[in-house]
Amino acid sequence: VGDLVAGLIALMEGSYEKPVNLGNPAEYGIEALANLVLTMTASRSSIDYMPETTDEPRQLLPDISVAIKEIGWKPRVTVEGGMHHTIRYFQELLAMNDNIDTPGPSTSATLDGSADAG
Repeated sequence: VGDLVAGLIALMEGSYEKPVNLGNPAEYGIEALANLVLTMTASRSSIDYMPETTDEPRQLLPDISVAIKEIGWKPRVTVEGGMHHTIRYFQELLAMNDNIDTPGPSTSATLDGSADAG
């Protein structure tokens, strides 16, 4: 998120007026991201596979060459680094609140995927 905000600020403060792609050019499929979350959180959760939607893009890989050239911007945080910050944020949030409310049956879920009946 911080990289995106920095890119938007660079775009607003600069003189370039055409469209610019801001994003991370490191390509991850949803399964790879899900496995990264499981690994980084030491979760015991499983991945549920759902049917693919027909309108979902198969590849999301932004070309950020214009952002680099015209506004001097490129992402500084890796996907893993960003995930680390996100996980830490939610761990701190969970620690402050002792649990999170989830829809469905009465359970308290924790970041590691375990659940306590409640």
